[in-house]
Amino acid sequence: AFAPLAWTLKLLSTRFQGGTANPSRKITGATLFNLGPVLSVAILFILSPASVLWLLADASALAGRMDQAEKLYIKAEPALEKNEDFIFTLGQFYFRKGDWNRAAGYYIQSYEKDPTNWLPEPLAKIPDSLLKAGRHEEALQWCKRITGQYTGNRHVKSRIERMKKEIVLSLEKMNRNVEK
Repeated sequence: AFAPLAWTLKLLSTRFQGGTANPSRKITGATLFNLGPVLSVAILFILSPASVLWLLADASALAGRMDQAEKLYIKAEPALEKNEDFIFTLGQFYFRKGDWNRAAGYYIQSYEKDPTNWLPEPLAKIPDSLLKAGRHEEALQWCKRITGQYTGNRHVKSRIERMKKEIVLSLEKMNRNVEK
């Protein structure tokens, strides 16, 4: 991992120190060390062209070009619909965009594909997006389901319990506003 950096530093140090070593040999070495990762990425994109779309969509979303990102995600979705990481990314995208119902749908799809390998914060996105969508009862049901699935994980339990309190407080506030 550090070899390309080492070759580059060696090349630069030789050039700036006025060394007599042939820099073309060092450039060749740096190129060869960089060739492996570049070819790996090229092969990945050849084998999975939808990955290019996913990468471009992520870059567009990070740059704030949400409409362009959405078009690219939609274009990649048919090829990547079985990939739970991609589906989760769609949930993240729509959560960031404020489309809570779509975010919840994608989070739930991703969870259904593999409910066993989640960390506390991503798990909390399911009831959180449902809460933000105004689907309080469904959010509470998901809290119950998640804590049932992750009974031995105190971090998940703690995070989901905090989420559950937030949902209950939101329900109470909503009920108070209705009574007024």
